[in-house]
Amino acid sequence: MRALAAVKGRVVFILVVMLLLQLTYPLSLVSSLYNSIYFVVYLGLLASGIHVTGTTRTRLSIAIGVSAVTLAAGIPWVLTSGDNLWLTLITFLGLVSFQVLIVAVLLEYIFYEQEVNRSVVYAALTIYILLGNIFSAIYNIIQIFDDKAFASSIFDTPLIWQHVVYFSYATLTSLGYGDITPRSAWAQSVVAIEAMIGLLYIAIIIGRLVSVYSTDALQAEVAASKLSPKADTSDANTLSANTSDVNTPN
Repeated sequence: MRALAAVKGRVVFILVVMLLLQLTYPLSLVSSLYNSIYFVVYLGLLASGIHVTGTTRTRLSIAIGVSAVTLAAGIPWVLTSGDNLWLTLITFLGLVSFQVLIVAVLLEYIFYEQEVNRSVVYAALTIYILLGNIFSAIYNIIQIFDDKAFASSIFDTPLIWQHVVYFSYATLTSLGYGDITPRSAWAQSVVAIEAMIGLLYIAIIIGRLVSVYSTDALQAEVAASKLSPKADTSDANTLSANTSDVNTPN
């Protein structure tokens, strides 16, 4: 429990990094230099992820191990412009594993906390953004084995990872513009799962936050009601004493 409590002050860092990643990923399309800069920002995800999940020795060891494998494959993957199949596969598998670990820790923290505070809200937002990132990596893995798994009305070539990121968040939010569609059975299956998770996550998290907030309000009301009778009794005893003093003959 103390380990989960330690997450409270660390969530904001990974939320900031995730927002930066989503706001700046189009820059990676400009040139290889911007792509390298984006990769450096991604290093921030690994560092903040280790910081959040490393609340116990076991989790810290797992987080460091997975991030090390991801970096070992990711750095040459960036340098070779993603041409090597095995480097691409290991990089995206590492990203999926690492981000799933972060989501698991943050979910555990949300259901551990007994009050709605800023860290709980930050954790809920971070998980939602991470879900889109996780599925975008899964879609890229699918494309490794089937470059025709997705079809696009605006792109003639197989989708690059930047387009897949956009598609993942459009699916997670049930936006569905229709410019990119899944064609293979595996792609359609994963897309359906992401859409369901996107809807269920919002419903479950809102229910959890409302439940905790209502419980806090009820406990405060009960505590206030317990104090009120004592105050009334004290006033009644004082009044009774004053009456007794008046009625007592000199």
